[in-house]
Amino acid sequence: MKKIFIFGMGYVAQHLAKILQADYNMVGCSRKYNENNDHVYLWDGAKFDQKIADELKTADAILCSIPPNEQGDLAFLAFEQVIAKSAATWIGYLSTTGVYGDHQGGIVGEQTALNAQNIRAKRRIVAENQFCSLERENLSINVFRLPGIYGAGRSNFETINAGRAKRIDMRLKNGKPHFFCRAHVEDIAAVLKASLEKSPKGCNVYNIADDMPAPNQMVIEYATNLMQVDGLPLISAADANLSLMAKSFYSDCKHVSNQKIKQQLGIKLKYPNYKLGLGAIWRQMKP
Repeated sequence: MKKIFIFGMGYVAQHLAKILQADYNMVGCSRKYNENNDHVYLWDGAKFDQKIADELKTADAILCSIPPNEQGDLAFLAFEQVIAKSAATWIGYLSTTGVYGDHQGGIVGEQTALNAQNIRAKRRIVAENQFCSLERENLSINVFRLPGIYGAGRSNFETINAGRAKRIDMRLKNGKPHFFCRAHVEDIAAVLKASLEKSPKGCNVYNIADDMPAPNQMVIEYATNLMQVDGLPLISAADANLSLMAKSFYSDCKHVSNQKIKQQLGIKLKYPNYKLGLGAIWRQMKP
């Protein structure tokens, strides 16, 4: 059986592990100790660790899903030489569509010039370039640019129940509503699996997003309708009292093209729009 090493056993990585368990032994690392999993190492993201290095040497695939710092990707910085000389024929890196910057609702594809507007997205560009620099014969390096991620346990239903959801009337310069792109975690995991099976050698970049970008206020309204609770009032951007993090998210607006994952990887999205995705989550949540 093949082995995949995953840096950062977070939300996406855990869903990927579920659909790969029949074909891959899962080994990884996390900042949190998991006493129920002997194959997940505790790693602080800074120091070289010989046990992790030994696992990397014999890994068939390596996935990095941890945020970078100002110097780039933490896994690359600590284990560059080990990863470069490992047995891996596939490397995956989870990046963000934030690297494109703001396009005022315009369409962006994998060839669109990068114009990150905030420090987090700029760091992602550094990390993308670091991994692509590992290019060698018989190695497939894959950068996945992700939008807003949602799924069971991480959706509008949780934010509404917690009282954190806001319906904000945010507008673009042309007066049209601001919108976000999003992807269901199950579709993201399916793209990663398809890449493991089909991605060509060299450095590949894939956008992952569903077919229906939408204003956040519309998505929240749909969720409250499913929950059969009172709708949230629509408030102006000036009255929203957004955090700096939220402001950075609203500073970008682009329609992320997903044609490449469909054409090159043969992806048929299970949840091509938020209505199907939220509907499935709600059915799982209902007693």
